[in-house]
Amino acid sequence: MKILTINTTSSAVLELALVMRSPRAEKPVAAAVWARRVLVKRGQDQALICEVERLFRRAHWNPGDLDVIVAANGPGSFTGIRVGMTFAAAAARALERPVVGVSLLEAAAAQAISAGVLEKNERLGVVLEASGQGFFYQQFPSAGKEGSRCEQSQQWIRRADWPDFLRRARGRGALCLVGSGARQALGLLGRDCRHVRAWAGAEATTESLAAIALEKIERGRIGAFQPLYLRPAYYEKSLPRKA
Repeated sequence: MKILTINTTSSAVLELALVMRSPRAEKPVAAAVWARRVLVKRGQDQALICEVERLFRRAHWNPGDLDVIVAANGPGSFTGIRVGMTFAAAAARALERPVVGVSLLEAAAAQAISAGVLEKNERLGVVLEASGQGFFYQQFPSAGKEGSRCEQSQQWIRRADWPDFLRRARGRGALCLVGSGARQALGLLGRDCRHVRAWAGAEATTESLAAIALEKIERGRIGAFQPLYLRPAYYEKSLPRKA
């Protein structure tokens, strides 16, 4: 199975990969054939088209060879998410192929679980850095439970509200924070960090995005192809909070 994976959730970085699924693996395992990570100052949409064409040439693939198109649907830059998802949807429509959206939170959780990070009965919390003094967060079940299914919805949390939020949300037992914001989030907890630890090694990759998409296809749970913005617009963040 041949897959094009797109991650444009950062307005400054473009990540693309042509990925193949291992035909002998029992679980969805994806390996990148060709991958590109490009810094983009402007014109992310034009850069995306050029880089996809370059990938196909290097891999000696044709667009019609694709079986699935996968796009990171967020969280991240509003504009970046729209660019990647619009391109993926248009390509899937033209090629008559399925298109799957995967969140960076879900992909980072899958990375941590596959790396065996969790200890017995330890929950997993994915914390990603977000602009505007906040974190993106999602919590997942303890080790040994099925897959990387979430037990909480994705959220954007202000750094100032983080300690109180986690105190309410974490539940009982140990919690392992992973992702780009894990260590910073742990440091903000102060005395509330008991039974909470951080492991910063889990990052969403084009391969983990593809593997999650394959798992969704196999389970028949592709879902709607919708953006996951989470972070409020700047004008919303400046509004006074309700009492």
